[in-house]
Amino acid sequence: MFWAVLGLALVVIVLGLPLGNDGETMAVLDELSAFSEAFDTNRGTIEQSLLTHAKGTGAIALEDVQKAIGDDGLPKISLDPAAAPAIEPLAAIDLSTLSKIQALSEASASLMIGSARASEAGEALSWRVARAVENSKDPLMLSSVTLTLKSVEEKDIARELDAAQTRLELRSAEKTLIDKQAGFEKLDQLYESRRKWRATWKVLQRTNEERTEAKTALDAAQKERDALAERYAQLAKEADRAVKNAEPIKTFTSERGDKLFVVAHAELKDRAGKAISLDAAVPVDVRSVAVPRITGAELPITRSTPLWKEIESGTSAAAIERVRSEFTWHYAYVEAGPVKIGGMTLLQFLPLVFLPFLLMLIRRSRRVASGYNPFDRDAGLLPRVGLGAPLNMMVLIVLPFAASVLCGISLVQLRQVPMIPMLCAVGALWLGITAHISVRDLVDLRDAVRQSHSAPPPAEKAAKS
Repeated sequence: MFWAVLGLALVVIVLGLPLGNDGETMAVLDELSAFSEAFDTNRGTIEQSLLTHAKGTGAIALEDVQKAIGDDGLPKISLDPAAAPAIEPLAAIDLSTLSKIQALSEASASLMIGSARASEAGEALSWRVARAVENSKDPLMLSSVTLTLKSVEEKDIARELDAAQTRLELRSAEKTLIDKQAGFEKLDQLYESRRKWRATWKVLQRTNEERTEAKTALDAAQKERDALAERYAQLAKEADRAVKNAEPIKTFTSERGDKLFVVAHAELKDRAGKAISLDAAVPVDVRSVAVPRITGAELPITRSTPLWKEIESGTSAAAIERVRSEFTWHYAYVEAGPVKIGGMTLLQFLPLVFLPFLLMLIRRSRRVASGYNPFDRDAGLLPRVGLGAPLNMMVLIVLPFAASVLCGISLVQLRQVPMIPMLCAVGALWLGITAHISVRDLVDLRDAVRQSHSAPPPAEKAAKS
């Protein structure tokens, strides 16, 4: 039994000895688990809060677009007092990986936004409004302008501005044509009147020359007007096609640098309340804006470990699984229904083996002691008892106690309450001391028996002599 206790103590010490970095790994696991539970529960609220703050920072007043539309050849455009919301910028937040979440926990947390340019948006809408309500002077009401996730190219923006400028040039050309037409008709009527009243040939010749010059100017104005009208129609057709074929994008990003070109959707109403929807290509200025940082996502323990480089590009769930794989067999377990059985279970109950063995050792020691008889036992047949007092103390008291404590320490590293190992340590200490006393008493009895056989009584010595 003594040797069995020694063997068990050595085995339990080896199994219970804290291994690897289970303590550090458990600290990382605790941090990630606490973060994941708190963050996943509030993810939607966090995202909405950051986006709202970012969009509020880069909003453009709808009044600025209204002013940029202008009034040259357009009906009066006012703002809808019941609506007229600001033009929110495009903004996106990506919380798909630990590194992106952690970056937003820094004091310099920021998001990228894309704000519309009011002047270009107004110019792009101006010619579209003119076409939508052509020849109408009824006032309009601008309700909203919204940036969409439909991407166009820079040349499409240039075309929008070119169409707006061409419309103005066409209006000017039409005014010029009307003036030239009126001048020609006046000279033509004057010529016919003088010819009818038989004016002198010199007067008729001069009038005819002026009429011919006016006709040449009229033809030139007509030609310029027709060319501008054709160009305007072509630009409008191409612009409409570009907006219609705009490429949908899943989310707003800053991958294209500081320039982005998208489709803006405008809603207007006429006097009768009829809705007028217009789409136009507009440029977007991309920039970074500061947002409130996410608290609780700093992950200082996790980022201080070598594992961070490996798990930062993944989700918290994937990171937790990866961290769990770093544990030694102490943390490994299998699930048997609702019960988990594994290394921690073994560490909890393994120290219990000392108690029955120490009890049996005490009983065996006392039983053997009661069987010693100094008168009928040959001293040479007496067995060896233990390894000597110091080593016996080590085997029976120190090793079982140390083995139980080591199991407890390993469980503490795994954030488990080592209730059974600690109770076993107390029990092993008490039983070990009792067993040591029993073994010591047995050794003393054995030594007394040997002495009684090695030194006969004085009367026996005198008889022999």
